Amino acid sequence: MNRNVPAIVVGVDGSTSALQATRWAAREAARRELPLRVVQACAPPKISHPTSLAAQEGYLDAVHRQSRHWAREAVAVARREALGLTVVDIFRVGHPAGVLIEESGGPSMVVLGSRGLGGFPDLRAGSVAVAVAEHAGCPVVVVRGSTVDDPPPVDGPVLVGIDGSVTSDAAVDFAFETAFSRGAELIALQAWNDVAFDGAWSRVSLDADRRVIAEQQRRLLDERLTGWREKYPEVPVRGLVVRDQPVRALLKAAEEASAWLVVVGARGVGGGLTGMGMGSTSRVLLYHAACPVAVIRSEQDSQKGADR
Repeated sequence: MNRNVPAIVVGVDGSTSALQATRWAAREAARRELPLRVVQACAPPKISHPTSLAAQEGYLDAVHRQSRHWAREAVAVARREALGLTVVDIFRVGHPAGVLIEESGGPSMVVLGSRGLGGFPDLRAGSVAVAVAEHAGCPVVVVRGSTVDDPPPVDGPVLVGIDGSVTSDAAVDFAFETAFSRGAELIALQAWNDVAFDGAWSRVSLDADRRVIAEQQRRLLDERLTGWREKYPEVPVRGLVVRDQPVRALLKAAEEASAWLVVVGARGVGGGLTGMGMGSTSRVLLYHAACPVAVIRSEQDSQKGADR
């Protein structure tokens, strides 16, 4: 299958986390009527000691056989999860993050587990997830439950973080489309706090009326949602304005609402009273959210990722 053809890509490595991601990706591919590409990537460690060519070839052959086994296992899981789903498996030699970024140019989505990707116990899942989320040419979903070993929720609302940035707008668009296709409620959360950044750090005046600021934020949230509410009138929308750090507000809201998915932009703005950047909010959510997390980049940033 041409990797520029719209599809959902899932990265696998034989771990429980990867199989949970495969089940999630298979259901999503079936719902969106897209094929599923199961990608297994392996970067064998460098052999520093003298060895024969035959020994190296034997080692690589063993790695390849194990990888093919993991891929076949994932394909079987996907086909059991969604009967009739078109599934292809791909094995590539290379670092998992780099391979998945290369595979992300055409697909509608890249899905991966919250840990274990790569097949080596010393490889931090967070580093792969963050790298793919930061550089992929399409939305990236990291599948997790209350803990990395728990399965993800099977239903619930879609929660999206809003801050008015270009990537936040892309995240809102993705969240509305997803909620519409699932017939789910959308929760739109806008967080504000007393610290602002607009070229220089500053604080809200001590004598400022926080109730007035909160009302201003509620009006701003309504304005930001107007166009999408008109585009998706069938989607029930609940707006939340919270005085808190964005990441803390999103984690709490996701847990309290038993969210099915949290959607955030890959990076946000620092100005005003809000801010959701890849270096902070998105990164923390990838490690600690109680449900899958979708990281969305703007169309311009996605194209840059696809061109890498």
